[in-house]
Amino acid sequence: MWGKYPEQAATYALPQDETEAVEWLEGFRWGATEACEFHRLWEWLATVLAGHEATVKLVSRVGGNP
Repeated sequence: MWGKYPEQAATYALPQDETEAVEWLEGFRWGATEACEFHRLWEWLATVLAGHEATVKLVSRVGGNP
């Protein structure tokens, strides 16, 4: 799972929407998402959701909090 680093993440596509972002987060939570995908996900969250509050809400939702 930890074999790839952010600089190797160029081959991984960023999520295209919030649904894909949730899938990535859930995959990371259960150990199915590569570390570089997680790094790219945070880039996407910062760019597309464009805000700390939106990111926190998404992560919280994936964590099972309403």
